[in-house]
Amino acid sequence: MKRLSPSQVSFSRGRMALIALLGVALLSACSSGRWLRDGASPTDTERDLFDCEREAARMYPPALVTEQRYGGRSSENTKCTKKGDVLDCKTTSTPAYSSTSDANENRRSRAQDSCMRSRGYWWQEDR
Repeated sequence: MKRLSPSQVSFSRGRMALIALLGVALLSACSSGRWLRDGASPTDTERDLFDCEREAARMYPPALVTEQRYGGRSSENTKCTKKGDVLDCKTTSTPAYSSTSDANENRRSRAQDSCMRSRGYWWQEDR
């Protein structure tokens, strides 16, 4: 796996944190359960969830990792140059595909869950 340098990531850290928060919010909206706490209104729960998502994103900001695979339909290109009597050839490989993931996604999710539990919530699966 290859880590991207800051210059390779085109989004600002703030923008990436916002994208991560939106992603978590979307995933939680599509999840098969919900956070519950005795006496908490839906507004209380949404506010606490947002606060916990934000706190978790500060603790574990997105850490993009790109994985490149060279199997399958990868391609190789060889370029040769002649310098006097010496033939100098260089071969470069192009990956078959690459994928980018967030190395902190699981840590951020666990931190969010821990935060919600510390506020008295529990997770209830939908039936």
